[in-house]
Amino acid sequence: MYTFSLGSGTEGDPFVIESIADLEGIKDVDSLSNPNYENRWYVLANDIDFSGYDWDPIPELTTVHFDGQGHKLHNITKIDASYNDTSNGRDYAVLFKSGDELAISNLTIEDVYIEITLETGYNDGSVAVLGVFLSNSVIDNVTLRNCIVKAHRAKDGIAGLVVKGSATTYSNCVIENIAFTAQGGTIPTIGGFVASCIGDSFTNCELDQMTIDGSGLTYDAGGIVASSWISNFDGCVAKNLDFDFEFIIGGNEYVGGMLGYASKPTMNDCHVFHVVIFNAHQAAAMVSGAEGPTFDSFPFIYGFNNCTVVDCKILNARELAGGFACLMYNPMHVIDCYVLGADITSQADAAGFACYTSMRVYFNRCVAKGSVTGGDLWDFICVGGFVAWAAWSQFIECGAEVSVTTTYGFTSSGGFAGSVYTESTDPSLFEDCYALGNVSAVDGVSAFAGGFVGEIYGECASAITIQRCFSKGAVSLLSAGEAGGFAGNIEDSIFIDNYYDSETSGFSDTKGASPKTTEAMKTEDTFENWNFEDTWIIGKFSEGNLRSISDEFGVYGINIEDGNIEIFVVRDLSNGYPYLQFEAKKVFEKSGDVEVDWYVR
Repeated sequence: MYTFSLGSGTEGDPFVIESIADLEGIKDVDSLSNPNYENRWYVLANDIDFSGYDWDPIPELTTVHFDGQGHKLHNITKIDASYNDTSNGRDYAVLFKSGDELAISNLTIEDVYIEITLETGYNDGSVAVLGVFLSNSVIDNVTLRNCIVKAHRAKDGIAGLVVKGSATTYSNCVIENIAFTAQGGTIPTIGGFVASCIGDSFTNCELDQMTIDGSGLTYDAGGIVASSWISNFDGCVAKNLDFDFEFIIGGNEYVGGMLGYASKPTMNDCHVFHVVIFNAHQAAAMVSGAEGPTFDSFPFIYGFNNCTVVDCKILNARELAGGFACLMYNPMHVIDCYVLGADITSQADAAGFACYTSMRVYFNRCVAKGSVTGGDLWDFICVGGFVAWAAWSQFIECGAEVSVTTTYGFTSSGGFAGSVYTESTDPSLFEDCYALGNVSAVDGVSAFAGGFVGEIYGECASAITIQRCFSKGAVSLLSAGEAGGFAGNIEDSIFIDNYYDSETSGFSDTKGASPKTTEAMKTEDTFENWNFEDTWIIGKFSEGNLRSISDEFGVYGINIEDGNIEIFVVRDLSNGYPYLQFEAKKVFEKSGDVEVDWYVR
């Protein structure tokens, strides 16, 4: 029995937590045998220092409100070489193990060191900083800072906030400087915030500096969430990430800077900055694997809007590597998304934006910039500036300024798409897209290379349409195969009003596009049936009732009246070649103070 010195545990008169003893008291019952861990309100009166104290988490919390009032729990250390809490499961967290209908707010947990090795013979535990299992709860303004989490044989995963969550809302939460080490055994998921969740929502959450040393057999890993189902992400940021894995066959299935695997995701205004992922099997800077519903009608419900990746290095991936995503399939949309500054190398397939897309994925106003290199792991390798392999997908007003290289093998490489495939009448469409990067197949038994697309194939290639697209990169093929200024190997597809630079590419063929001189490619009259009023532009914006801002990186304030506003950067983004107007112009409805995040190629 434990009696708190202050408060009665109600909403109007919460229990006051002043010491570790008070926190221990939450595990107990009161003088009437009512559990302190159910239907209670708590406030933290001051910081609590755990130095020298061997703390074990609260086993269970139900309908508990805990307001940290801006205070912190700090200097928490747990080292156990053979952890096995048989009474409450082989799980460890700083605050609680299992929680339902909780409200935790205004709390900081700081300077944490956890090193847990599960007892030999057990592989079903998990480790987190805040809690292990959480459902139907609200977590607001919670910060983790300077945390080290090491786990050995923790099969159910490790995380910063929660290992497994459902129907929980996280808002205004921050993690600063967290390090995970997966030591041997099997650790399926590693999540900066949450390892796996279903129906959770993340709003204005930020991760700054996270490392993973993955020497164990890891399944999914992500900066915010490793594995998610039907979850929402709004205004989240992940930056300064360094994930390093050890090659284990069958390990790290999906590794992403923001999300590892996401089924039916909804993501808006989320950004990833400065991420390095080394030695993963499948890796991407935003989301590694994304899956929409089996059926959906257009416009699609799930997908990604206004999301950006800046400065990503996906290095030595075992299988798939993408600047934004590895694998995207089933109906979903990707709109107004950017990858800027990608350095991607893979032992197999690689792409500047998305590696594989299929089953009605819709891209609109998306751009990739950087370099990609594919390897020789498989018999057939696909590498593309924007997409490596595409089937039944649409790309509308998208661009790639990506250098593309394949190093060996039977390869298909293109400045925009490596390989496009169809086996049915389900259509794929490339409309108003461009590719600016060079394409190089440096060795190989047989290869296809093109300034825009490497290969188009399949039983119903006539269902693939490429219209109003252009490329300008140099194309080189130092092996047996087929190359072209715009397309390498193509079947009976539909090509309408496409062009490429014959001087910079080194080709003059007419496969899929008309060859033009560099001068002609920088002249609007060359591009028949192209829309230079609303879609394309050559040169800088210079006319119209528009407000302009500098092309330098920074924060700019513009005094303008409320209403429909156009702002733009006065800059020629393609050095005289056409580019898409949305890249240098934003149109939005302003009412009061509005902050617009804008990243320009």
